[in-house]
Amino acid sequence: MTTPGCTHISWQNQTSQIRELTSYINFLEAKLSYLQRHHEHCDTWIAGPPPAGVNLPYLPPDIVVASDEADNECNGSHIRQAMTVTTTRVSQKRLEGKPRWKQIVDQMTKGWDNPSSWSEKRVDVGLDSVEQNKFALTAILGLKKDLPLHLARDGSSTTVSGDSIGDATNILVTSARQYALDSKARERKPGLVAQVHVFRELVFISLCVVMEHEGLPIETIDSLMRICISNSGAANLYRLRRGALWVNRVISGTMIRKLGWGHSSTEFFVLAGRPVSQYGLLWEACVHSFPYFRDQLVHISRIVETPVVEPDWIPFSIPLIIKQLVGNALSLEQICLALDYSIDMV
Repeated sequence: MTTPGCTHISWQNQTSQIRELTSYINFLEAKLSYLQRHHEHCDTWIAGPPPAGVNLPYLPPDIVVASDEADNECNGSHIRQAMTVTTTRVSQKRLEGKPRWKQIVDQMTKGWDNPSSWSEKRVDVGLDSVEQNKFALTAILGLKKDLPLHLARDGSSTTVSGDSIGDATNILVTSARQYALDSKARERKPGLVAQVHVFRELVFISLCVVMEHEGLPIETIDSLMRICISNSGAANLYRLRRGALWVNRVISGTMIRKLGWGHSSTEFFVLAGRPVSQYGLLWEACVHSFPYFRDQLVHISRIVETPVVEPDWIPFSIPLIIKQLVGNALSLEQICLALDYSIDMV
């Protein structure tokens, strides 16, 4: 069997099968509940989508994208206005016959059409030197100073028992909450800082996927995500986590294993700079989006030269970044298992 919403990756074990299948059933039930409620109130909502504050179990993709891309500090009227404009624009594009997931993939893969595209993308976002690489990782990790970084590769499997389980859980939740608060406090600016902020959100949601895999309460994880990602319902937050997991599976299963991009694989998503809400849409439409995206990546791999790894260049590895954030609360093996990496990939 394969994971719901991801037809190319096998489940690790029976417990994971049951957990993810149950979560996916809950997601579908919430979506059905939304559609039923929408049908009952369609005359009321015909002028535009419901306000962001309405307590709905699920928000349809176009509304989620609009609300997630809006500034969190905007008041309700600005959010409703942004959602109305975005929904109208998406509807017009749909009339042209191109689905939303295809638009996103085309945006991600645009401009990767010559051998030097990778180097040019680095220059465009200001990530064209070892110094900028260290600056980016310093910002991703939330460090106060631009110190030389070393992402430790500790693949040892640690067994935790007794009171130490509770201690590790507390450390994990505390680390995640501090990272969420720090992400929310960081100002978005043009260029590299904006790319780093978007990638931080992907790292944070990937950490939430790991916490979910480790059995932490979903309510706790959702409350952490609402700090800096989206103040939405549980079903949409689940969709965002599945989108982050989808990205990690593309990195490990396609970019590293099949295309041989190695440590450059994750950097593709740093340079792409797409909001995490869009990865949720790609997961939701993965039956169509993954084969299309895979074909685009294969085409890129035939044309574009991956950068030569400099001795002091530190790769953007999501499992290693998470390991650095949580310390001894989790082993690298636990993180890799939750995100579907082989330990030798990182």
